[in-house]
Amino acid sequence: MGCGINASMARLARVRVVSYGSAFLLLLGVAVWIALKVDDDLVRPLGGDVLVIPLLHCLLCAITTAPPSLVALGVYLFACAIEVGQAFDLVTMLHLQDCPVMRVAIGTVFDPRDIVAYALGYGLTMLVEWARRRAFRPRAS
Repeated sequence: MGCGINASMARLARVRVVSYGSAFLLLLGVAVWIALKVDDDLVRPLGGDVLVIPLLHCLLCAITTAPPSLVALGVYLFACAIEVGQAFDLVTMLHLQDCPVMRVAIGTVFDPRDIVAYALGYGLTMLVEWARRRAFRPRAS
């Protein structure tokens, strides 16, 4: 009996890795496309910020067993903390101002609209998680 449970759990873990991993790769492709090909005042600055929450959520859900709703909340709070850190010049406080990669990753300009975009990304992520749970919920007979 124990082997059946372990096999079932292993299958669910593989499904989780494949589904979240595939979603991560798809979202990463969209984010890269936006960064490289879109040059406007709406999609490029805000679309990428909306996508960062589900993007990181999918990555973390693919590599951990943490509950997806907690992962989404953690990613949202982390993104907000980084954004607030920009208001206090976090890059300079960490002595990373001469590292272009970290300047881009952490950011250097605080914009409250980014927090709104992160909230939209979090809401979208939670909506998709709700729909996913609903779709895969066992049906009562």
